Amino acid sequence: MKKEIDAHFFPDGQRHPYWISFDIDGVDKNEFASTGTPEAQGISLDFMMKFFEAFLPESVGMDFTEVNFLRGNEEQVEIDMLTVRLIIEKIVQTVQKRPADSQQQTSSSATKHQKSSPRYHLGHQ
Repeated sequence: MKKEIDAHFFPDGQRHPYWISFDIDGVDKNEFASTGTPEAQGISLDFMMKFFEAFLPESVGMDFTEVNFLRGNEEQVEIDMLTVRLIIEKIVQTVQKRPADSQQQTSSSATKHQKSSPRYHLGHQ
């Protein structure tokens, strides 16, 4: 997966800072329904977690959007709240695995590159 996506975003092989924009509505509605626009044939949570493992360590930052716990029934909302917690824990674990010098460089450049960096976008467009 990483090779194909890198080839698309960095066709000349030159790495550039990038920002990840993740909308939870890109996940299949059978795995996450607490969003305004659930996706009938979205990506799996497993794919999403693998994507984070592959791309978060090199990103300058990310946003995580489109969660809406007012959109589901009580049982589904409880499941989706747990899912969000697991996603956030995965993000934190992945970022903490970065080498210290990478974290410092990423932190200082995140604000600078947030709006100007190429984005990997998962979700409705």
